[in-house]
Amino acid sequence: MGFFSKLSTGIKVAAEIVPSAIELAKTFELPEAAGKGGDKKQAVIDIIKAVMPDSVEVAIGGDKTIEFIGTIIDIVVRFLNSIGVFKK
Repeated sequence: MGFFSKLSTGIKVAAEIVPSAIELAKTFELPEAAGKGGDKKQAVIDIIKAVMPDSVEVAIGGDKTIEFIGTIIDIVVRFLNSIGVFKK
């Protein structure tokens, strides 16, 4: 699969994942989970990976899919932090 095909697939997947990642991140943003960013991120990754069609993993590449999801979560959480959705 060529670069532009992977890029197109990545953009489509990101557009579908971002709303879910936002909702999942909010779900795990509990007072009891303060300081557990890595654990919260892993929980969101695990949920998204569990429901993601195999075709996405094949299109992007196995390890790249997890890296991609993690990057999306980092961007979403960083944005939500910057606009004050998550209190530090």
